Amino acid sequence: MRKAIWILLLAGVNSSATAAWVKVGQDENVTTYVDPATIRKTDNMVKMLALFNYTSKRFYASMKVQTEHNCKKYESRGLSLSYYSEKMGEGQMVNNESTHLEWAPVSPGSVDEALWEIACKKNKN
Repeated sequence: MRKAIWILLLAGVNSSATAAWVKVGQDENVTTYVDPATIRKTDNMVKMLALFNYTSKRFYASMKVQTEHNCKKYESRGLSLSYYSEKMGEGQMVNNESTHLEWAPVSPGSVDEALWEIACKKNKN
């Protein structure tokens, strides 16, 4: 019985580590991904997980952000940020912030717009 529990726990850890990241944008500084399996809608609000891979390494190489999108008001914000030492959210977590940033209007042509479109278009009623 103990062995079965350990196998289930390890399978859960392994599956969370292998998110299905989908590339949504890239420029000279950062490549942005989203995990569509994390999209959760409540009324006009959508939460999902985004990943940013940076070209030049700071004290971190990538960042995962729990984002929230207001589909009715065309706004977005970050809820939590986790910084990693390696690309694709791998390696050691070097910092973690749980924050609710201010709502900001989505700028046309921005990464925020690409994320908003994925969150809100996929989840239309």
